Amino acid sequence: EQYRAELRHLFATAWHPLCTVNDLPRPGDFVSFDLLETPILIRNFDGELRAFLNVCPHRHARITGKAKGSSEKLRCQYHGWEFNKEGGTGKIPEAKAFRPWDRENSCLTRFRLETCGELVFVNFAPTGPNLREWLG
Repeated sequence: EQYRAELRHLFATAWHPLCTVNDLPRPGDFVSFDLLETPILIRNFDGELRAFLNVCPHRHARITGKAKGSSEKLRCQYHGWEFNKEGGTGKIPEAKAFRPWDRENSCLTRFRLETCGELVFVNFAPTGPNLREWLG
């Protein structure tokens, strides 16, 4: 119980360095991590780095089980659902089989991501100080 409380209150609101910009040089490159018992996916979308919860909102499977790689689309390995750079649902194979489906609320959870030099930092908290303020 104490451990979980510390994760929520101390570490979840902090900025965590997870990789470098050089780890994601090309569009489609990605890395994935488990941080504080949370699976994270960082991906290069045409030069924009984005961080998401590495869990598909459909069946709650991991988007990818690979530690790193490259793919043309951000696609779930389980049913092939595709997601855009905002985390919104894109193409859904056999979409008619999933009706009714709330596409607007079936998005990937996005995390804040900022860089400092070559380091890529992620923060789970939706609000709070930006990386520069946090670093002082």
